Amino acid sequence: MRNPSPFSLDGKIAVVTGASRGIGAAIASGLHAHGARVFGISRSGTAPADVAALSCDLSDDAALHRVFGELAGTCDRLDIVINAAGISLPAPGDGGELRRFRTTLATDLTGVYATILAAHPLLKKAGTSSIVNITSIN
Repeated sequence: MRNPSPFSLDGKIAVVTGASRGIGAAIASGLHAHGARVFGISRSGTAPADVAALSCDLSDDAALHRVFGELAGTCDRLDIVINAAGISLPAPGDGGELRRFRTTLATDLTGVYATILAAHPLLKKAGTSSIVNITSIN
């Protein structure tokens, strides 16, 4: 249901990473409620019912470029990119701490930058666009 508010995103096109749950899902639904056409990216390929779901692992550059290539075939531009994806891997002390740390950085840090680079051509076409990077800890 649309939210009757002076805050309108009618006609805007947005991508939200981490849209399968938590902060990303809430943001994706909120943008849609205010009129944006929203594409939600997650590893599981799930998103809130009012959001177009796309499957992508942000640590996979080829997959990111594939997804944004598909978006370029669907949209003439992007107005908003919100990076809300993040992972938190437990460190049980089994000697795999460094591997888990690298995996976390690949999504939470490098994945954000890679998403921005992949989205850049579509963001540039909008003229004025916004990138919002969000992080949280569990």
